[in-house]
Amino acid sequence: MKKVLLILTLFFISFIAINAQDKHVKLEVSAEKTVIKSGEETRLLVNMTIDEHWYTYAISAQLNKEGIGPQATEFSIKPDGAFDKISKIYAQKPKSKKDEGFQMDILHYKGKAYFIIKVKALKDIDFGKDKIDLVAYLQQCDPTKCLPGEEFTATISKQPATISDDLLKSAVEYDITYDESGYPVATSKTEIKTEKETKTSEKAEIKEEKSGGSIWSMIARALVNGILSIFMPCVFPMIPITVSFFTKRSESAKGKGRGMRDAIAYALGIVGSFTIFGLLVSGIFGAAGMQDLVSSPWFNFFVVGIFLFFGLSLLGAYEIQVPTKLTNKIDTKSRNTSGLTSVFLMSATFALASFSCTGPFIADSLVAAANGSWFYPMIAMMCFSAALAFPFFFLALFPAALNKMPSAGAWMNNIKIVLGFVVLAIATKYLNNALQVWGMDLSRGFVLSIYSACALLITLYILGVFKTKMDAPVERVGTLRLLFAVTFATVTFYIFSGFFGGSLGFLEGMLPARVITETTTAGGQNVVWLHNYDEAIAKAKEEGKNVFLDFTGMNCTNCKKMDGDMFPRPAVQEGLSKMVTVKLYTDKRNDPESERYKKMQIDVYGTVALPTYIIITPEGKELGRISYTNSESEFLEFLAKGSK
Repeated sequence: MKKVLLILTLFFISFIAINAQDKHVKLEVSAEKTVIKSGEETRLLVNMTIDEHWYTYAISAQLNKEGIGPQATEFSIKPDGAFDKISKIYAQKPKSKKDEGFQMDILHYKGKAYFIIKVKALKDIDFGKDKIDLVAYLQQCDPTKCLPGEEFTATISKQPATISDDLLKSAVEYDITYDESGYPVATSKTEIKTEKETKTSEKAEIKEEKSGGSIWSMIARALVNGILSIFMPCVFPMIPITVSFFTKRSESAKGKGRGMRDAIAYALGIVGSFTIFGLLVSGIFGAAGMQDLVSSPWFNFFVVGIFLFFGLSLLGAYEIQVPTKLTNKIDTKSRNTSGLTSVFLMSATFALASFSCTGPFIADSLVAAANGSWFYPMIAMMCFSAALAFPFFFLALFPAALNKMPSAGAWMNNIKIVLGFVVLAIATKYLNNALQVWGMDLSRGFVLSIYSACALLITLYILGVFKTKMDAPVERVGTLRLLFAVTFATVTFYIFSGFFGGSLGFLEGMLPARVITETTTAGGQNVVWLHNYDEAIAKAKEEGKNVFLDFTGMNCTNCKKMDGDMFPRPAVQEGLSKMVTVKLYTDKRNDPESERYKKMQIDVYGTVALPTYIIITPEGKELGRISYTNSESEFLEFLAKGSK
């Protein structure tokens, strides 16, 4: 019995000692007014003392490029009902250091720090009689380890606090809002100039030099994203539109070198439009603003109108021209001016029309822009759009070269007609984007009918079965014409195979999404797609599996391509069957669940890009992530991280 008591005593002492060692932060709190009436405001002065070699993090959220970061320091007051929620905090300027674990500079506090918190009483308060506590939830770290987030409580003192103007002037002002879970979110109202940044210019140069690697990495990533965006479905229609626009412009070109000038202006206009438009959307609407814009039905109807307008013009339904009087004025003016206005307007149209599927590639940069770091996303946007504009620079030059070729008019008209059908077919995609927001989706069969009909009409047109008023009769089908006819006939049969459930590869991104709510089989196991995060976590815990998170969107082209082409593959299905799979839509308008998942994607994983696939444990630990890919081997390698 004595041994049992001794063991229990030693255990109890050890427990106290261990817990005492875990407390490396001390708080002292006092108020300017010790007695306040209901509805009155006062300020709390919080003095934080941190043990040597230990530090804690600033009150603003910090996420690296992988969407992970330290626990931000949070403040609240207990008991509830004594004071309103905290809405304003003035905090001491934090220090900054390079964190090798998070691979970024982090803002933190060491030694001593102070915080001034504005509070409003909800009832009469006397700190001499009433016990009111300030609670800080924070994370403690030393150079070798970090402890889990923990609450630190201090009772507000009976002694009044003195808060000088100098203390306020040297502090950083934060607005505090609350997420849907009730957790505080601190947003700095002023630029944070940390001690490390302001000590010496030499140290500032060192910091800039160290961050150079990340800048070059960001530039390389932006360039790759721009190149990939060239192959996105919403960019394809701009090829015939660009060719048509500059063909007509080159026909009236006067002056040596005008074609080169127009092409350069067009490329620069695309770069400028993307950069300005992207940063403007992010600044006005926040990190997720671009996703909200491209999911708007009115935006998609606008894009449909643009494509129909140009498509019918390409088919010869009408000539795109302004009234005669206005044409004469413009023509007169163009003789005496640079005449670049229409070129820049065309580049702005390009940026607006192609934003809907190129947006996800620049979403990560816009997250940084929304947090106030404008320089880096601006550079990333410029690099991204430059890579995207590069081939269109040559397309703008192409018509000028064509005009110099003999008999360019006849075969160029053939190209216009073919591209006109292509543009009209693609307009169907944006029409579906607009209608599905209101639950009026076009059926997969209807869209396939439009695509296959356009491909068939192109085939018949090339063979000379019918012609437009601007075409001469086709007397003979030459080798080149026959080659194109066979190509489009093959495309017709390829699209037609989609009626029988076959995957259409890259064309899946242009079709209404396959609704993945049913149970499918793979390798003798079931793959069940859930649509609720909490349900997926509960099921994963019950079955002892990891969770496959699919952050997706109703209007996301690449999401649809993955759903229709990558996911149905047997090897991929087998990999998915080993996890609990859940689809989380982030772009449904006025939908609380969708808003929740969009906020989760930004706050927890630091991105709004769609699609984003993340594998987590049932406890929420991230095991890996990937975005759109057409490489099955790459995707299977990613899925292997979730196998148990």
